[in-house]
Amino acid sequence: MTENLNSDLAKLADGLPIPATELRLVETPLTINVSVDRATGQAQAQVWSVVVFGAKDLGAPRVVFRTSQLVMVVEAGEWKLASFTAAEGPTPIATDSLPSDWDTFAVVAGWQPAVGGEG
Repeated sequence: MTENLNSDLAKLADGLPIPATELRLVETPLTINVSVDRATGQAQAQVWSVVVFGAKDLGAPRVVFRTSQLVMVVEAGEWKLASFTAAEGPTPIATDSLPSDWDTFAVVAGWQPAVGGEG
């Protein structure tokens, strides 16, 4: 999973004037669809999420919506990630609001995620 995250960060940083290691990224799931194949025991999850990312020298943070596909399998009695893919969208129409600056984003991006885990 970490390898996939690093790959996604590199894709986000493509074309940006900074390395991916300088990005601050927050991803929050919006909706999820889960199905279990009773014959194989595999669980498939589709997750639509919003990713907000930025860097101090990049200016205003940016937003990307994506749909991730996860396949989970049970190995030795524990759920394991078998595969992960992600594609852009669907993306809603942007608002007319002015973007926030980096310092404002950095503060809230450092908070604990509302859905659990670490920031």
